[in-house]
Parts: sequence; structure tokens; C-alpha cells
Amino acid sequence: MSDSSDSSKPRPKTAAVPHYTVGEEIMNSVTHGVGCLLGIAGLVLLIVFAALRGGGLAADTYESYVYQLRRYVLPTMAKIKLVNLQPHMFRKLIADLLDRGYSNRSVQYALAVVRIGLNQAVNDGVLPVSPMRGVKLPQKQKTQVSALSKDEAQRLLGVISNPCHYNLYYVALHTGLRRSELLGLRIRDINTKASTISVNQTVILVGRNPVISPTTKNAASRR
Repeated sequence: MSDSSDSSKPRPKTAAVPHYTVGEEIMNSVTHGVGCLLGIAGLVLLIVFAALRGGGLAADTYESYVYQLRRYVLPTMAKIKLVNLQPHMFRKLIADLLDRGYSNRSVQYALAVVRIGLNQAVNDGVLPVSPMRGVKLPQKQKTQVSALSKDEAQRLLGVISNPCHYNLYYVALHTGLRRSELLGLRIRDINTKASTISVNQTVILVGRNPVISPTTKNAASRR
């Protein structure tokens, strides 16, 4: 039997766990002597993780950022300290990636992820200036899109025996929807009277798991 006098004692209050912004977390690292020693990987991933936790990034965007860093940037720059980063290092990285046969678009996107992190560090007062300032990213290469002719589209549909696959390809050929948009379609998104389809959600792959996302690639995609 418990002592009745315990019930009269005030219970200790549980302190709320504070929520820090991206800038506050980075500045906290700096004030503890860690921020200036962070490698480029640590800095950018810190920002990406903090933004994801706060809802600043969609899950597929986060996965894309991490993939770009791991494949193109970290193999050569992961151990470089933040204070030692120089513009010529990024210019050399760009040249090396292009020499290895990566496309302008791939290199541009990978370095754009790093630039996002470094610019955020400048905005939050961690760096006085971004070491990528003045570094030009490769220009996008114009590619000509080749569409199937009407006859080719009919022949493609003719060899699809699975009804579900047939419907997906039929809608794709007649609307130009992205794969994620096609997989996100529901019965209620189809208006048979008006002969229209509404795109309100997508299905994306996060890791190896398909996830239904209530958002589209951009505002124009919601249509």
C-alpha cells in the first residue's frame, strides 16, 4: 500500500525539448568548436537532415540530395574541413566529373546541392562567404525529345497483354503524365463526363519502399 503523503508532494515538471532551427543548430556546433571543423559532408547533411525534420524537404527530394552527395561529391571532398574549402576545389571537382563522362546535368545538380548547403551556412552566419561563390556550374545541354509516332504508339499498346499495364501506358501516351503521377491516380481523379483526369498526388520511391505523396513535383503539376 502506498504512502498517502506521497500524493501531496508536487511532481517534478517535465521540461519541454526545445526545437531548434537549422541556423541555431549550426551555430550551436560553431560555438562548441565543432562547426569550423566540419567537413563539407557534415555541413550539407546537417542542413539537409534539419530541413527534412522540419518539413522543409519532401522525402524524395531528401533521398535525391543524399544520393547526389554520396555519388558525386563525398568520394573526393568528404574529409575536407569547412575552413579549408576553396573555389578551385569545386572547379577541379567539376572538371574531373565531366572528364569521367558524367553529363552536364548530373554534375550541375550534384554541385547545386552543395551550393544550397553552403549558401544556407552563409545566411545563418556560419560562413562569411560561400567558397562556391564565383564557381560556374556546367550549362544544361539541350536535348531533342523524340516522341513516338501514332503508329509506333499503337504497336506498343498492341504487345501489352496485362490490362493494368495497358491502361497505364494508354494514359501515359495520351497525357504525357510522369510515372509518379500515373501511379498516384485514383478512380475519383477521373471525370468521365468531362473527359478529364486530375493530378493531385504522386507515388514515389523512398529507399525501396513506395510512398504516396500528397504533393506533386511543383505547383504546375497539380492540374
